[in-house]
Amino acid sequence: MVKELLRRNSLRGKVLRSISYTTRDRRPREIEGKDYYFVGKKKFLSLAAKNFFLEYKKVVDDFYGTPRALGRMAHRQGKALLLCIDVKGALEVAKNTVDCRAVTIFVKASRKQLLERFRRRKELPEVVRKRMDLARREMGYAGHYDYVVTNDKLKAAVVKIEKIILNGGKLYERKVRAH
Repeated sequence: MVKELLRRNSLRGKVLRSISYTTRDRRPREIEGKDYYFVGKKKFLSLAAKNFFLEYKKVVDDFYGTPRALGRMAHRQGKALLLCIDVKGALEVAKNTVDCRAVTIFVKASRKQLLERFRRRKELPEVVRKRMDLARREMGYAGHYDYVVTNDKLKAAVVKIEKIILNGGKLYERKVRAH
């Protein structure tokens, strides 16, 4: 989805993609510095202790974190920073962003879609179980986001997210929060 968004002509020069740090093993076809920065747990925790991350979380068995410098860079350049992070990290960014507004978009996928992704990645059954449990728990956070987009058809979901970004998180299918 992120790759498709970055290919959109309408978003060229308007979006900066965040590249997270992670302690998980690199998957086939992932490129260091393009998909993630892969580091050991000791290095990751050292960076976290130095306030290097805008947000970081442990997801399943590994850590993921967004470099704080990317947020500053996007703000200086007047670009939207596109983060692909877990639900708690997204809510932390939204809560702690002071010099710009974070617009949160919860992307839903069906159980079938998730299982297919894990199958393609050749994930171990134990990892699949943990990730499916996590997905079920994360669905409970959807109501805390500004927008919810269902990724049942990739192109349609990309168009919806593109419109949200282009409108600065205003007007387009604003989800009303239940209080």
